[in-house]
Amino acid sequence: MILAALVLVTSAALFMFFLQAVSQRILRREFKHAYFKLIVNTNGLEFPTLRAALEEEDQGIKYEQLRLALACDYKALTFLLRKVEAPGAYRVSVEERFLSSYCHLLFFAMSLRHSLGLQVKPAALKLAAILEYFANVVGYRVEVVRAGNLNVVS
Repeated sequence: MILAALVLVTSAALFMFFLQAVSQRILRREFKHAYFKLIVNTNGLEFPTLRAALEEEDQGIKYEQLRLALACDYKALTFLLRKVEAPGAYRVSVEERFLSSYCHLLFFAMSLRHSLGLQVKPAALKLAAILEYFANVVGYRVEVVRAGNLNVVS
C-alpha cells in the first residue's frame, strides 16, 4: 500500500514537472513587438495590473477579486484566440491548447492553495504569464490579418 502511494506521488510530481517544463518552453517564444499591450488596452484586460500588484510586496489583493479577474481575462482571450484566425494557420494551435489545459490546472491549484491557507501568488503569476502569451498571439494574428488586408487592397 505504501509502495503504491509512493509511486502515485512520484508520478504526479513528474507529471507536474513535465507540464511546467513544456509550458516554460512554449512561453519562451519571443514576439517582435509587445502585441499584448494593444489587446489589453482594447479589451480592458486586468492581468498586467494584477501582475504588477502581486509583484509588489505591500499590495493586498483579495483572492476572490484575483480569481475572478484572471478567469474573465482567460475567457476573453480564449474567445479571441478562437475568433482571430491568421491566414494559413489553425485557429487554436497545439501549444495554445496545452497552455489552456495548464491554465485549468493552475486555476485548480490556486483554489486548492487558497483553501489550504497557502500563498496563491506563484500560481497567479504563472497564469498572468500565460495570459500575456495568449494576448501576444491574438495581437500577432490581428497584425497579420491587418497587414494581409492592406496588401490585398493596395
